Amino acid sequence: MISKKLSDIRPKDLLFVILYAIVLPILFGVLLGLVDYYMRSYLSFTFASILFWLIAINTGKMVRRQYENPHIIYSVITGIGLLFAAVIIYTLPFYYAMNGVGLGNLFDLRVYWSVFISVMNPLNWVANFSLDFAIWLLIIVVGTYLGVKRTIH
Repeated sequence: MISKKLSDIRPKDLLFVILYAIVLPILFGVLLGLVDYYMRSYLSFTFASILFWLIAINTGKMVRRQYENPHIIYSVITGIGLLFAAVIIYTLPFYYAMNGVGLGNLFDLRVYWSVFISVMNPLNWVANFSLDFAIWLLIIVVGTYLGVKRTIH
């Protein structure tokens, strides 16, 4: 049974959940975003969706191993980390196609954060609606759900 009481959160478990649910998906997002960037130059399509789902499922498994008793906060933290990783994977190839890849600006999280805020704004969903955007949101929602579901079971 998943707990909802704040007194059930153990600081050690929370620290490892943050590490595995926030830091690792961001690093994997940057790494796989670069892989996708270089694969796009040779292929005419992207593997970003598949790569994100791999990150989501593996992150959910890794986070579940970090605590003994499930808590709703752990799942919420995992969901936020996975959403941010999805934005990084999808944004990185476009950003670096325009600006070039360099180690100095590779981990510039301000770029990803501004895209994250823009994507999560429901007003932008209505203003910029297209079938492509709807499919992209669906892929992100399903991938995040798959990852968060693994943290509970």
